[in-house]
This record gives sequence, structure tokens and C-alpha cells, in this order.
Amino acid sequence: MQGGSAPAVRVLVTGASGYLGQFLLDAIQAHNAGNQDPSIVCAGTFGSRAGGIPANMTGIQMDMTSASSIHKGVEDFRPDVVVNLAAMSAPAACEKQQEEAEAINVPTALLDALLQVKSDALFVQVSTDQIFDGQHPVYDEESDALPVNQYGKTKLRFEQVLRDRWPNHVILRSSLIYGPNPPRECVRTGSFLQFLDESLAKATAEQPVSLFGDEVRCPIYVNDVVAILLVFILHAKECMSAPLTRTLSMGGPERLSRVAMGEIVSSIRGYSSDRIKSVRRAELQLGFTSPLDISMRSDKLTSLPWVKEILPQGTTFFREAAKKELLESRT
Repeated sequence: MQGGSAPAVRVLVTGASGYLGQFLLDAIQAHNAGNQDPSIVCAGTFGSRAGGIPANMTGIQMDMTSASSIHKGVEDFRPDVVVNLAAMSAPAACEKQQEEAEAINVPTALLDALLQVKSDALFVQVSTDQIFDGQHPVYDEESDALPVNQYGKTKLRFEQVLRDRWPNHVILRSSLIYGPNPPRECVRTGSFLQFLDESLAKATAEQPVSLFGDEVRCPIYVNDVVAILLVFILHAKECMSAPLTRTLSMGGPERLSRVAMGEIVSSIRGYSSDRIKSVRRAELQLGFTSPLDISMRSDKLTSLPWVKEILPQGTTFFREAAKKELLESRT
């Protein structure tokens, strides 16, 4: 978009100081840097940590449990697009703090506020594969959603709210997101990839890392997630009238257990396989129920022309991304 040929789209990213949000903000800045005039005017929200927002980007402090805080932020910025990344995503915390989880993960006040300033705004919701029970894989967009924990239940409730109240929406049901360490201060210090790498480096045959062998996901590289989100931002106007599927699975290209992911990292590092001990999920009491196999088919998303244009080979295989992050990204 060159020379001011069209007005810039105003994008509000909630939860922007979190892991995924930081990478999305950086991608938006990189996109604008390649244009004579910025095509995206972006603001990112944060709760208590402003350090996750780039110094040259607008940061809005927003308490997702406070309707007045949400209304003020939305009214001040007046977005054309909302990308909702704000979430209480730790299942154990959701079980212990159910009222707070409901307020954050089912942010009806965000829709109330948006209705007053931009009733046709595009609302992009990052949901979760944990809306499924893990008993009937492989899941797709038509599969029955039967969450087994409070986190999945709250995310599913907001999906239903969006379908009832906000026609111009896109729901992306994300699997486990992995990638490099976040670029700035973040509550989440890394992804499952860093956990594996650091744990395996310390492990021995006598003291192996215990990983679930029966918990299966379709892990997705954070760079792919960011590229997909940016596609919907850039096609926000077309989304108003496009005959697209409004709920889409967003996982990686392969089904992997936690053990399989560990074995891939181990092979990249040249470790022996005896550094990993396979355990069953039922052997550990973590304070919440976790679905076992919630692997998903994501071909509806990756076959969209907009997405195929930027991910022509589809989403990235775990070995390829892990090798890049663990070896090629280090000097």
C-alpha cells in the first residue's frame, strides 16, 4: 500500500504484551517499515507490564476484568480491527480462579465497547484446541466441542458469544504455539521449545526428562501464527463480505506427542534418547483435566488464497522450525 492510496487500518491488539502479542506487534512494525505510508496503525494493550510494548508503538493499559477500563481503551483508540490475544491460558489457574478466568476469557465488555465505536469492525479471536475432549481425533471445524477443563469451557463460551453477537468475526482455534524467546519483557519467558532445550541439556540417563507420551497436539510455529493474523488484518475490509469459514483450526502440519517433540530436539542437539522418559498424563496430578489427543486438521485455513499466498508450502514442520531456532538463530 503506497502513497496513502487507502486509509490506514486501525488495529487494537489485546494481550499485546504477552508471548504471541509481542511477535505480532513486531511483524506489524516490519510491515509498516516496508511501506511509504504505514498501512496499519496499531495499539497494544497490557495489564501491568508495559515493557512488552515496543517503545515507538502506542500502549494502552487495560484491565480485562474491568468493563470501564475496556470501554475507555476502545473509545480512545476506535479500532477497525480487534485481535484478541488477552487470555488466562494456564488451565490450573483457570480452575482455581474461575470468576477471573470467565471475565478475561469471555470479554463481553469488549464487544459492548466496540459496538459503540465501530459496529462493523473485524474481530479476530484466538481460541484453543482445548475446546475438544481429546477422545475423538483428528478434529476439524465441524467436530463436536466438548471441553474438559475450565479454560476450554471459557474459550468455547466466547466463541458462541461471537457467533451470536458479532457477524464480522474470525475464530482461529490454535494448537500449542512454540518459537523463540519473546523479544521483550514477558510473563511467559519462553515456549515449550525452550523448556525442552533447557531441560534436555541438564538431563542424563539417570535423571531423564519426563514427558507425556499420550498427549498429542499439532504444534504451530509462532512465525506462522503471526503471518496468519497479519493476513486477516490486511484483508479486514474483504472479511466483511467474503464467503469464508468463520471458525478455523490453526495447527501445525503434524501430530506430535510431547515425547516426539522432545526426541526431535534431542536429535538436533545430538543427545542420546535415554535423556527422555515417557510418562502417561494420568500418572501426574496437575490440578486440572487435560485432553489427551486434540490434534486437528487445519487444511481449511491453509487452503485460503490469502494464507496460501504467504504460506505456499503450508505451516512449518516442528523439526524445521526447531532447527532454525536452536541452531541457525544463534551466533
